[in-house]
Amino acid sequence: MIDTSNMPTYECHKTVHALEIASVGNYKNNPELGCLVRTITFVDGTTRDLKDDLFKRYIPDQGDFYVVYEDRYDSFSPRKAFLDGYKQIDKRTFRDIKGSIVSGTNLQDKPSSMSGYPAAGGSGSVSQHGEPR
Repeated sequence: MIDTSNMPTYECHKTVHALEIASVGNYKNNPELGCLVRTITFVDGTTRDLKDDLFKRYIPDQGDFYVVYEDRYDSFSPRKAFLDGYKQIDKRTFRDIKGSIVSGTNLQDKPSSMSGYPAAGGSGSVSQHGEPR
């Protein structure tokens, strides 16, 4: 057990992007990145190759979450800790946003102040009219 008696207590109030993990693949070499990676499959069917250094502190299990913070720092969160600390505020995924851009749907109602949807494979930001910034 970790002694926390001399540590102040904090309450979380961050907004993050996250995907639930369906499975974690084995290590493989990725010549483009110049390092080992593991392919993570998410419950929405998307996959992402993540660098091996992300797995040095924690190896996620099915049901855990891949989390990307506002400053683009990424990490894994055990399922219970994540669900106890966060509630979902935007059910749309990167695929939904991309579909809105292709169809010309207005994105003005996007509730998140964070740019793009990096946790779901997006990068950069999109204006309310679907144009890259």
